[in-house]
Amino acid sequence: MTSAVPVLRTERLGKRFGALQAVSDVSLALPQGARHALIGPNGAGKTTFINLLTGVLAPSTGDVYLGEERITALRQHPRVKRGLTRTFQINTLFPGLTVLESVVLAILQREGLAAQWWRPVAEYREQVDEAMTLLATPRARARRSCPTAASAWSRSRWLSPRGRASSCSTSPPRASRPPRARRCSASSPRSPPR
Repeated sequence: MTSAVPVLRTERLGKRFGALQAVSDVSLALPQGARHALIGPNGAGKTTFINLLTGVLAPSTGDVYLGEERITALRQHPRVKRGLTRTFQINTLFPGLTVLESVVLAILQREGLAAQWWRPVAEYREQVDEAMTLLATPRARARRSCPTAASAWSRSRWLSPRGRASSCSTSPPRASRPPRARRCSASSPRSPPR
């Protein structure tokens, strides 16, 4: 029986800042769909490790692989285009966009089309269809026409640009809801971009 190639893998990954060894000899392999927590006290190297995975920092030693591709030397933006991204504890969303428009924007960014801001979202039929598929669960379907600003904080975090990404998060598991966040009902007046 052959084993599947891990979606994300590191080999002997390390980062040194002068005399400080922030990350030392980390080797791991994450299969598709895996969820793992990275826990430890302040100063343990968690954020440095995430920064090494996502290309914010270059490693002092070791390698990072996305699937079978060695991505150690790639900067952040090519890693995002390949599907590796991260979320932040405090994310910045476009409050005037709907949930569906936000997901379409993430897909357009992944495909290198987001800079074409002058075209209406509805002209991107393929990307809108993909976003509709991603938002096909009954709960997501009921909210895809709602403004992002009206989404509960946990759903807003889910909307961070990710597309089909492998996601790395440095956020606590139960981030609090921002003040005055309101739930949006399925009867929101905004309609999807069709």
